[in-house]
Amino acid sequence: MADYININGNNIPIRASDPSNPIIGEVWYNLTTNALKGQGATASAAWASGASLPTATMQQNGGGTQTATVMSGGNTGSDVTTSLEYDGTSWTATGPLNTAQTLSSSAGTQTAGLLFAGRPNPVTTQTESYNGSTWSILPATLNSTDVGRIGFGIQTAAIAAAGQINASPFAPQANTESWDGTSWSSVNSLNTGNNSAGGCGIQTAGLIFFGQTPTGRSTITESWDGTCWTAANPGSSARSNRLGSAGIQTAAIAYGGASPPNAATGATELYDGTSWVTSTPLSVAREQIGSSGTQAAAFASGGLVDPGTLKSDVEEFTGAGVPITVTFSSS
Repeated sequence: MADYININGNNIPIRASDPSNPIIGEVWYNLTTNALKGQGATASAAWASGASLPTATMQQNGGGTQTATVMSGGNTGSDVTTSLEYDGTSWTATGPLNTAQTLSSSAGTQTAGLLFAGRPNPVTTQTESYNGSTWSILPATLNSTDVGRIGFGIQTAAIAAAGQINASPFAPQANTESWDGTSWSSVNSLNTGNNSAGGCGIQTAGLIFFGQTPTGRSTITESWDGTCWTAANPGSSARSNRLGSAGIQTAAIAYGGASPPNAATGATELYDGTSWVTSTPLSVAREQIGSSGTQAAAFASGGLVDPGTLKSDVEEFTGAGVPITVTFSSS
């Protein structure tokens, strides 16, 4: 009689360590840990607690991934120069900003970052770059003094869009500027002025979404192709006030912020390049969030919760269908 191995192939492989890039459905025995393991995928999206910030902070700006990010500036009761790196487990202080600022915009990664358009008083047009340990002021400045902008891209090729002139009356801006690693240039404006929105992408393929438009908090989405902005399908939950955002033009995530009339929200929505769908909300409703990462692995740090309390909490998002290694047990 034929047995299982002759019909279905080899025995489960025995390995000294887990494979570096297992495929979904692969099973192996780890001889070092004496454990039977396999590669699966998450069944549903979820937010989980990460390591808290050393100090409760809102309006930080960051760049990087869920396990390798830098968060800089922000407000702890006053504007700060603090810069912190996160490795997915703990926070480590790194070289501070040269100028204390909040409501900044950013682009880049943990080892090659860019920070711009922050708010000391008055709003700065200054740009700072980060090399993984030190922030340096660059000679080039932005062309307009808008705060609450959205930034995306990399250290040498970034976009700064929207914002608000730091004066009354409230007037959301449509200005867009492009960074080539040396200087900022004014390019085509948004179709609708916006402030304190979410955004993500690269210099030639970006998004801006939600935010405060002249008519109030919005679900608006605009897509950037490197030359022009085009209106795209809106989201479902109107909000602004520095909601969290991460991802790319065809796989974005928006979370938190403040919804009408002025209440912090944990609402989370995912964008696939065409439309938005509702996902699992943040565990703690918050606005003025520090954010970075990807759609499948986003990151939310600190922020402000009702009624105006600063938070140090960190939450990490894992999307549905994300590969995970599981350990089988007899229990």
